[in-house]
Amino acid sequence: MPDDGLELTVPNGNAANRVTTLRYHIDEISQREICGWVMDPAQPSRACIVELREGSQVHARTEAKQFRADLANAGIGNGRHAFTLKVPGSLSEDTDHLVQIVEVESNSMLSVERVR
Repeated sequence: MPDDGLELTVPNGNAANRVTTLRYHIDEISQREICGWVMDPAQPSRACIVELREGSQVHARTEAKQFRADLANAGIGNGRHAFTLKVPGSLSEDTDHLVQIVEVESNSMLSVERVR
């Protein structure tokens, strides 16, 4: 069963007078990948775009459209809201990197994490 997730409500600069409420959860963060799910309840069939950013640099981008039965069984949209962001080797060096996980359409920051 998935975590119920978090809700984030933000003004959406891409649509006039629209506020976006996202449901999401970051499930795992490792040196190789970041996994989780994100859904816009106002558009539950839309696959959100998720980016891994460090400042203004985008290191990875993917669609949150992987099917997970646990999401579908929990009533989280159609269950096709999971994502895996591959952490590039350049972020696996011996230096800490402060990265942001962002839903692109709303420019909503889902998490800020340190990776090495």
